[in-house]
Amino acid sequence: MSVARTKLVKRASLLREASTSPDLISKAPSEARWNEHARLVKAALCISAFTALEDFVQARIREVVSKLHGYAPGSRALSNVMKSALVNGAFEALIVRIKDPARFGIVDARTYLVMQAEKIASFGRAGLDPSDLTLSTNGSNVSWKVLEDALLAFSVENPASVVSGVARRLEGGIFVAKDHFENILKWRHQVAHVADCDVPLVDVRDYVDKLTLFCASFDIVLSTAVAQVLASTLAVAPAVTRNADIKLRFVELHAGQWRNRLETSARGVSRDPDKGVTILSSEAQARTRGECVVVRRDGQTSATESWSTPFVV
Repeated sequence: MSVARTKLVKRASLLREASTSPDLISKAPSEARWNEHARLVKAALCISAFTALEDFVQARIREVVSKLHGYAPGSRALSNVMKSALVNGAFEALIVRIKDPARFGIVDARTYLVMQAEKIASFGRAGLDPSDLTLSTNGSNVSWKVLEDALLAFSVENPASVVSGVARRLEGGIFVAKDHFENILKWRHQVAHVADCDVPLVDVRDYVDKLTLFCASFDIVLSTAVAQVLASTLAVAPAVTRNADIKLRFVELHAGQWRNRLETSARGVSRDPDKGVTILSSEAQARTRGECVVVRRDGQTSATESWSTPFVV
């Protein structure tokens, strides 16, 4: 079970609940105290939504990079971007952290340096012991480049397009992942640096409501790509991941019972009144077939509540 994913799903649920509070709705201009309270609560939700997204992205990247433990560093299945990240990227991140240990919570800089150096040096041995600084960010905030670099490192072809395509397959409609990310980041910066910044309530609710969709789409693409790399140790070239390579299975409410359904099928199977039982059944089927399991909040057209990638935890 992914700890990063579990935390994100819980945080997203709490944020969605908070976004429905009447405290966020402004009143007449004469209600100055109430409106200032509403502005501050909206600002807090905006920052919290982006912080939850940042934390998930960084934590999930660390989780999937750790899957390379023992992987042959000379394998041609590793892209040049990944090879560079395992050595150059981790080394550059290490330099930044050693220069400012307090900012990164490093207590014993010498021990930390030796430990990370050993991990970076594993690139020259038989099996990798990847550093958690691989594909990490040195900035104050996660940028779209961090997400894109992680996907490119695992050989995802045209990352922005693939993530957006998966999002549309999950919930339908138009969803441009990169634009959505940049909009949240823009408001997060304005809230932090512009006095009296007032984020429109419709935007706050959109960012909160789409938090799970964005993270699920990114993770489903990343996890599928990771699985392909892990399965391609002896390949003569990196295994490229495209939208068509991603397989989805849905758990949804239908006629009063939960069912699991392949994306390509109109009919569901394993119907049960207990959602948990249906999820376990769905994951068992998906595990050997390389399918991602997406749990909807209720019916077939409802939003994404949670997700899993049974083939690579």
